[in-house]
Amino acid sequence: MSSSAPLVLKTFQIDYTGHSGAHILIEGRQPGIYAMILTMLGLEPISSVKVTGGAISFRSTSLSGMDQVTTALTSVGAFIGGYRKPIGYLVASVVSTIAGFVLWLSLMDIGELAGIDSIYLLYLGMGLALIFVIVYSISKEMYIGFETSGGAKHFMVFRRSILEGVPVDISRIEEAINLVNGLISSTGTGGRPVVETNKVQTFGRQATITSRQKTIPAVQAGGVTTQVPTVAPLTNLRGEVREDGIEWLEYPVNSDNWFFRDTTTNNWIKQN
Repeated sequence: MSSSAPLVLKTFQIDYTGHSGAHILIEGRQPGIYAMILTMLGLEPISSVKVTGGAISFRSTSLSGMDQVTTALTSVGAFIGGYRKPIGYLVASVVSTIAGFVLWLSLMDIGELAGIDSIYLLYLGMGLALIFVIVYSISKEMYIGFETSGGAKHFMVFRRSILEGVPVDISRIEEAINLVNGLISSTGTGGRPVVETNKVQTFGRQATITSRQKTIPAVQAGGVTTQVPTVAPLTNLRGEVREDGIEWLEYPVNSDNWFFRDTTTNNWIKQN
């Protein structure tokens, strides 16, 4: 199952604990005002990427039907993710600036004779260049998917919508890839069973759950949830060896929670 047409990103949730029903949940809808209206009415099906404790599930839906592919993590050869930007907008921005400058210089004398200030051509070129830069900055597309050990590839493409308000953030994409790779490694070595669930609890359009809580954690402004973890990171995660010869890891990133590796057990120990 592959989709090259970008979907509008609605939800991007990362759950280190799995208590929500999935470690990774990415949801998107078809672009356009018509699809948005159907979504508001609850009629537009949602496509999704879901990673549970032992499986990856791709669900592609439309008004005409639904397709779903579920693969055990033990059968995944590679988990793929990233983002891309339309570089053509930057090229158009440079061309507009140069064209405006050239027209201003070349028509300067003619404009003075005709009583027209050719400087407005330069302003027009710079204005178009600014528009192209803005479009470039907000036109990122995120792709995420996997390749099975048999060579089959499945991926989906998502883009940001100003109305939905969920950004395409490269740091969150990297965080999701690292988490899934860790799950693949632990499943391959630990023999965890394949777990698939149809119920996933969402805590916000862009949430990160990092602690084992029995109650639903509060969602902060912007839909981002960040909690202090009560469990150690996966042993396959790599930290940084400092001058003291100890390997340290900040988990989650930018949380100011530090763990050091026990060289005897290879486990991560939280700093007191």
